Amino acid sequence: MPRQKTFQRDDVVDRAIDVFMAKGYEGSTVNDLVGATGLHPGSLYNAFGSKQGLYEAALERFDAMSPFNQLLGLADTAPPRESIKRILESVINPDPDGGGVAGCLITFAAAEVGETKP
Repeated sequence: MPRQKTFQRDDVVDRAIDVFMAKGYEGSTVNDLVGATGLHPGSLYNAFGSKQGLYEAALERFDAMSPFNQLLGLADTAPPRESIKRILESVINPDPDGGGVAGCLITFAAAEVGETKP
């Protein structure tokens, strides 16, 4: 009989986001991720398949939870002028907790991939 998961996937991914934000994908080791998430290596691999699988889950969650992206989603219903003002304000004064442009895991991912040589 398979064991039941005893962790919340979003909590694990959120902790992994912190590691990837601090060290980047290449700089993050499985031991770093195990330490941050509290999972055993086997549980991490069973849940995500690989370090890359966890990274992809982190990118997807960050994208979905990003205050900047939530702001963009509000632009569909808010008045255009207010939407533009709020988006520009978030670029000028980004949220230090990951909102706006500064501290963006997606931006860091693009920069890190751009640094690798073919």
